[in-house]
Amino acid sequence: MFLITGSSVSHDGFMIDQASLPAALGRAADSARSRVEDLQLELEKTHEMHRQILGAAGDGIFGLDANGLTTFVNPAAQAMLGYTSDELVGKPQHAMIHHTFADGSCAPREKCLIYRALHDGHVHSCDTEVFWRKDGTSFPMAYTSTPIMRNGKPDGAVVVFQQTSERKRREQAMLESSKLEAIGTLAAGIAHDFNNILASIISFAELTTDDLTQGADARHNVQQIINGCFRARDLVNRMLTFARQNPMEAGATNLAVEVREVLALLRASLPPTVQLTFESGMRPGDANAAVTAMPAQIQQIIMNLCINASHAMPDGGVVGIRLDPALRIEGSPPERADDICLTVTDGGTGMTPEVMARIFDPFFTTKEPGKGTGLGLSVVYGIVADMGGVIKVQSRIEGRDRGTVFRVFLPLAR
Repeated sequence: MFLITGSSVSHDGFMIDQASLPAALGRAADSARSRVEDLQLELEKTHEMHRQILGAAGDGIFGLDANGLTTFVNPAAQAMLGYTSDELVGKPQHAMIHHTFADGSCAPREKCLIYRALHDGHVHSCDTEVFWRKDGTSFPMAYTSTPIMRNGKPDGAVVVFQQTSERKRREQAMLESSKLEAIGTLAAGIAHDFNNILASIISFAELTTDDLTQGADARHNVQQIINGCFRARDLVNRMLTFARQNPMEAGATNLAVEVREVLALLRASLPPTVQLTFESGMRPGDANAAVTAMPAQIQQIIMNLCINASHAMPDGGVVGIRLDPALRIEGSPPERADDICLTVTDGGTGMTPEVMARIFDPFFTTKEPGKGTGLGLSVVYGIVADMGGVIKVQSRIEGRDRGTVFRVFLPLAR
């Protein structure tokens, strides 16, 4: 505050001669200008920080004023909606991207939860609606509309949204994983108890056999009971393998040798109408290529895949088994280039997409009751996963290429 008295001027309690007044006024103006510039710089820094935060956000974010007109749109929202910022800012959001429900019925603005936040000042969320892109397509999304309050009244809103298709896929995958884990635990518990029962049956049956004379009909019948128990025991071991309760010590196993040994056993057990063929595309230098596994694991993989292939051909046919470097397989994953690929092919009935989606589910089978346990491919999947490999499946139910192809990619032993 300046106070003029005679030839002097008082400024904030200090006496200033009138001759030096212009200089004092200049210094005061410079000080005020400097403070304004500092405030402008801080404001610009804050705006830049907010711009970077909005730009880095993976969720779509847009703002609305009190009338429901768009005030800003972040890059993620622009990418999901197909609009540019200039096309959205200043326009009514509801009429452009939220005008219709997923079933095609009209979505009235007065029922929109986004706009409700502008009227009642409360946060509203929804995950059952869709937003519409510029090209006329829609996508499911979840959003939260948060009001901007000024003087105790809503003066706008900030809306954060994300596509829910990927989120639902992840949630479904987690649900399936939890279901498999629960079934595996159940299978392991049942298998252990069942093993104890089988052990007592086998023991008493063998004691009974010792008491019967050679060639007696009863001895033959008891032996059939023992054979049935052994088959049941094998089923229990498969359940334990699926549940990963059986400890296994893996070593370098020659895949080609194991395939030939298993096929020799399978030829004697499969119907005569089913022919097994084996080819190897391995180069001479790859003849000793091995994978890290127990021989029993390799046997389980080959036997289950070949038996499933034979069941897919009730009238007979050819089951082809082949070994190749993964690099030679068209369409093989790039990261599997150093693997060995075991291919099992049949010309059977093939599978529909719905069946293919469930073939690795434990206890899922398309066979008649009593004809299958639904554990074969589950065991294969568990073994391959433990070995660090992957399984690829292709199937056709009609045409000249009808049938199924399983490709098992297994990493080489290091």
